Amino acid sequence: MSLRPAPEIGTSTEHLGACLVGALTDDNHFLVFFTDSDVFPEALDIFLLNKQFKVLDQARLSTHLSKGIFENLRILDSCRVSFSFLGKTPWVVELFDRPRLLLPFVGEPLGVRRKFRFSRWFKISKSVY
Repeated sequence: MSLRPAPEIGTSTEHLGACLVGALTDDNHFLVFFTDSDVFPEALDIFLLNKQFKVLDQARLSTHLSKGIFENLRILDSCRVSFSFLGKTPWVVELFDRPRLLLPFVGEPLGVRRKFRFSRWFKISKSVY
């Protein structure tokens, strides 16, 4: 994977009550970030899509009664990006080139919510950078 900005998608676009706040691409995927359309959103939804816009993996960052601002989206290397959300907490998304076995409810920080599955296309962690 070699991530780069996805200008063909654009950012800061509102779709059915959600606001697209970040979009990256490689040759086969889109990594997109959505918040609700509130000034101070309570959740960040992250989707990995294939080129036909099928959802391969997704996650939600949120904590009870917390509001956040999505900012500082940076490409760290070919498969990792960082950003800030929920009180300026630094987060890292690491993309895999194929689905990996990851146990549900184990290994991801508090505030990360996902559908129950045993395989993941990306992992989310808190970071100190």
